Amino acid sequence: MSDDVRARVAALFADVLQVEAPAGDARRGTLDAWDSVSHFRLVMEVEQAFGIALGDAEVTEIETLADLQALVERKLAAKGGA
Repeated sequence: MSDDVRARVAALFADVLQVEAPAGDARRGTLDAWDSVSHFRLVMEVEQAFGIALGDAEVTEIETLADLQALVERKLAAKGGA
């Protein structure tokens, strides 16, 4: 994954969840700020920022920041933008 994509996703993650410098292993259930509402907001922000659409099954499989970063990379590659 490009460092730029990884950094942009991490910045969105930090902004939505209001945390500083999240690690790739930041995990749902271990961050108080990462609840169902913030998960939905995070997905919406990522979709808008990258011009991609995430399916329901994909959204429910996101458990870590690294999962989200990898998913964005796959979506961008599929549309020819990575």
